[in-house]
Amino acid sequence: MTNTQELKTIRDSVILELLPIEEVPEEIHQMVYDVLYLNWNVEYEPVEKWYDEKLGGRFLIARKKDGTLLGACRLLPVDPKTPTAIQIRQVVVTPESQGMGIGRFLMLKAEEIGRSEGAKTFFLWSRYPAYNFYERLDYIYTSKTWISDLTKIEHRTMTKYL
Repeated sequence: MTNTQELKTIRDSVILELLPIEEVPEEIHQMVYDVLYLNWNVEYEPVEKWYDEKLGGRFLIARKKDGTLLGACRLLPVDPKTPTAIQIRQVVVTPESQGMGIGRFLMLKAEEIGRSEGAKTFFLWSRYPAYNFYERLDYIYTSKTWISDLTKIEHRTMTKYL
């Protein structure tokens, strides 16, 4: 199956929701924690401690048509007054859905949403296991490696210019 066919199949079988941070259900926060933080000895905290509503931002959520959660990612404006740059954070796919193209689909949809709102630049903080994933989506390294204070694992800033 080609990438185009794969994306069409996903698009036809997935429901997307774009929710403001204050409306994101607890199950999304739990999924983000389980996939991105649990194995790195990061203590679980209530959703209010993780997301500052003053920063704005939204979650793009992917579900099967039966409501089963597949994955999500967070879009955060760098400066809400000038939305030409978007930070993408917490890109996560449930373990059962990994390898199906859901992460790629979420990223492309997040970029599409950002572009429609005037974004010209997207950046993210990638963990070392995901470097190749983002490179295949045309993100480039724009920082040296650094170690996250939260997870103690290697990260790099990666950026895509439109």
